[in-house]
Amino acid sequence: MEAVSEHETRLVQELRKRTSDLNLAQEYVKDKNLVRFLRARRQSITPAEQMLRKNHVWLKENDVDAIVSKPDPPGWGVNGLFPWHICGFDKNDNPVIVLKFGAWDVKSVVSNQREDFMSYAIKTMELCARSCAHSTREKSWMGQLVGIYDFKDLSFSQMRCFEVIQITMQASQLFDSNYPELLGRGFVVNDFMEIDLSRHGRQDGEKNYRAWFGYRHYEKRNWKVCPICRIS
Repeated sequence: MEAVSEHETRLVQELRKRTSDLNLAQEYVKDKNLVRFLRARRQSITPAEQMLRKNHVWLKENDVDAIVSKPDPPGWGVNGLFPWHICGFDKNDNPVIVLKFGAWDVKSVVSNQREDFMSYAIKTMELCARSCAHSTREKSWMGQLVGIYDFKDLSFSQMRCFEVIQITMQASQLFDSNYPELLGRGFVVNDFMEIDLSRHGRQDGEKNYRAWFGYRHYEKRNWKVCPICRIS
């Protein structure tokens, strides 16, 4: 994430003043954290304030600290039904997360363990957010995730299940509303729409991926197809 600009500094000061009644933690009211809400709302102070207030209520109502400390259900976790891990950091100290979404068996739990799944999703988001904050704690800007989403082994039974689509969208909306500007770059590998670069002038057999820049915008212009060896 870019450092806070002079213009943003003035807006952050106003946002901090407007939300002083929330008694937010010292780390939370730093410029580099508050600016995330401003950028998520296109520098508009009132929408940013509304987003921050809703986020404050959401964090309290869901007791996120308790969710993070709660053990995962048996068979779940990073090596179980829903594998993911932080594999390292990029050159700017941003955490790189590998989420093996193709191997996630959401369908098996969506009917009778829906609340457990949402808690697991929140826990994953919060752990990633804390990793970003920790890795850049000495810097003037907040870290952002580099996400690698692996769709290998994704089954059509998962894709066509309405409940799976519904709960996945719900989790995505929670992420967008409560962890603004957390995802800096995203790379999708092994997706069923993968493009073979060899058909576009490349003959070196490099594996391909789709790179997505900018979480809040889904337009095609934000997608690029590049050789996977260039992730850095």
